[in-house]
Amino acid sequence: VSSLFAIIGRSAGSNGTAIVSGIGSTWSSNGGLSVGAQGTGTLTIEAGGSVSNSFGIICDTPGSTGTANVTGAGSTWANSSQLYVGRFGNGTLTIAAGGSVSNTNGFIGPFIGSTGLATVTGANSQWMNSGNLTIGNSGTGTLNIEPGGTVSVAQDVALLPGGTLNLDGGTLDTASVSFQGGGAFNFLGGTLHVGIFNGNLTNVGGALAPGHSAGSTTIIGNYTQQAGAKLELEIGGTSA
Repeated sequence: VSSLFAIIGRSAGSNGTAIVSGIGSTWSSNGGLSVGAQGTGTLTIEAGGSVSNSFGIICDTPGSTGTANVTGAGSTWANSSQLYVGRFGNGTLTIAAGGSVSNTNGFIGPFIGSTGLATVTGANSQWMNSGNLTIGNSGTGTLNIEPGGTVSVAQDVALLPGGTLNLDGGTLDTASVSFQGGGAFNFLGGTLHVGIFNGNLTNVGGALAPGHSAGSTTIIGNYTQQAGAKLELEIGGTSA
């Protein structure tokens, strides 16, 4: 299926559902894809199905509700530009059991009255951001990274007021983490690869692993490591 601009749950009071299921099942849009524009919208990509578009929005207006589920090995949602989870209204993104989502800049709960929730869980589940990932701002945004899930951010993870990142298993791989007027980073488990962490970091039960064979992490603040947590350091060669 192909379209110029795709909308699921277009008008107030409407309820729309789209399911893309099975290997070889594709839905492509030259423009954007809005899940819950003014009503309620649900997008399910499963069992190897794929969706591609320019920008993606999960709930676009106040009072709308949008839900996107990308689940199963080979299931993909490719956004060639930005992805909003809860732009206005209530938006939920779940990437599970080997599903994959990609975009340039990602936003979770950025605007007034918005609530965004993103969860990445299960072996080989991935959310790939080739730009920045912004959590919170005028709304409320939460990112949960659970066992098996990976979130990669080429530039900065920005935690703003109302933004929460829970690393509780899985992996967060990012160039930097910054706190722009607020936000919370809860390092409960999993693995953190970060170049620059702009703030105090408490490692409750995860593994801080600087770089990739080998690299460095700069913490602009205090680092606290609790019982059960790890600091994994690679030696950059055998010579002194």
